[in-house]
Amino acid sequence: MGYATDVTGRLDGTPPVSERDAMPSLPDTLAAIHRALDEAEALPITARSAQEKEESLLGLLRAESRITSLRLRLMAASDDVAAAHGSRDVAAWLAAQSRQEYGAVRRDLELGRALDARWPKVSSALADGRIDPVKAQIAVDALDSTAEVLAEEHWAAAEDAILEEAVRRRPRALRAVARALPAVATPDCADAVAASRVETEEEHARRVTRLTLTPQGDGTSRIHGIVATSVAHRLKTYLDAFTQPRRAESGPPAPFDRADRRRGLALGELLERIDPTALPDHGGDATTVVVTITESQLRDRLGAAGLGLDAEQLSVGEARRLACEAQIVPVVLGGASEPLDLGRTRRLFSPAQRKAIRLRDGRCRAEGCDVDAVWTEVHHRDAWSAGGPTNVSNGVCLCGHHHRRIHDRNYEHTYLPSGEVRFHRRT
Repeated sequence: MGYATDVTGRLDGTPPVSERDAMPSLPDTLAAIHRALDEAEALPITARSAQEKEESLLGLLRAESRITSLRLRLMAASDDVAAAHGSRDVAAWLAAQSRQEYGAVRRDLELGRALDARWPKVSSALADGRIDPVKAQIAVDALDSTAEVLAEEHWAAAEDAILEEAVRRRPRALRAVARALPAVATPDCADAVAASRVETEEEHARRVTRLTLTPQGDGTSRIHGIVATSVAHRLKTYLDAFTQPRRAESGPPAPFDRADRRRGLALGELLERIDPTALPDHGGDATTVVVTITESQLRDRLGAAGLGLDAEQLSVGEARRLACEAQIVPVVLGGASEPLDLGRTRRLFSPAQRKAIRLRDGRCRAEGCDVDAVWTEVHHRDAWSAGGPTNVSNGVCLCGHHHRRIHDRNYEHTYLPSGEVRFHRRT
């Protein structure tokens, strides 16, 4: 049985030829949009009333969202454009034509595909201008993450929930809601879903945590890092306790008294006040800050003191201040560079106990781990909080990884007759 395509159309849903001929083309529609913009550009904007400006500003934002929606939908349906030009995808072709960065255009393509294939309600909200592209991206990211932990029957409820919040919230507040979306969509199992999400985020934070300190060669070093949000929040709280970031009633702060500068200075003060007895010990020296200064420099306050074993230096005055105010180990050298005085520190396990435990264990005692004992932490076999004694027989060497694991509720551990620790994932 045959089909006359100019009457009934094709089986894939393409309109009949007669209907397609009557449809306005996209180029014609875009040309009309440009003509309207040309007319708007010619209008004397400054002569408009405040009410007209208000309506126009809001209308333009809605129009921008609608035009972006059209572009994203068109990108999602333009694999044939990429094929015609031999491009890897339409984002690569469009980036080359528009002289844009491929990564940014590729993200738009992925958003368009997600809206087209998975989240039709968010797509409709963007298309009619109820939300903007930034909120659409937040919603899609949240929904994609939610789809990984929720059964498919809950996806529609999740889409309704995030869309309702997207319409009435700003992007920053929407991101906060997005993190809790699985629990909002499934209140009956909110605790389990929240626990799974938090554990996943914590593991991600551990994987991507970075901190680099790059000397600039001018007495400063550039610090750049990525840390867990909880770590950043604690650090900001501690620094703000030093900076007291409140504007004086007499007026704004001086230009040089910026918040980022105050926090930078506060970081130095915070580090000086850290009790080294609360720091983890690695072989007795790895976490010890040592400042070397000669006896004559200490007496005459001239020259430069040495900072650690590197070539870095600091003024004698600063070294003297640190020796008084900060709990830093000063090493005073005689004329032949022999140590005359060495500061001392204490830990929960005494130095003698730690040395004995490390000499006995030789390495991390987790089964199969060969991290040298000098880089391990001493763990109480029987928890100190539960009455376990702080003595050599109750101490065991564990590397940082296995020390975290021994406190991880997802793992059980047993002590083998050999003294090694065997871990089992809970089922």
